[in-house]
Amino acid sequence: MLEKLREIEEKFNSLEERMQTPEVYTDPALYAKLAKEQKEIAPVVEAYRKYTKLKNDAEGALELMNDPDFK
Repeated sequence: MLEKLREIEEKFNSLEERMQTPEVYTDPALYAKLAKEQKEIAPVVEAYRKYTKLKNDAEGALELMNDPDFK
């Protein structure tokens, strides 16, 4: 499941990069299509990024708790 979420995030980033290219930016129909696709997956990407940040924060906190210098 996490692999699928990573793929969705990569697709989101790819769409963002494509939308910034002159070829897409000057084509309103293509830009609108890509923007719609990006908007549809944005909530999933935001939730995945929030989950990843919280997971990393928790792992960092556990490392500090296990560090004898902090006890």
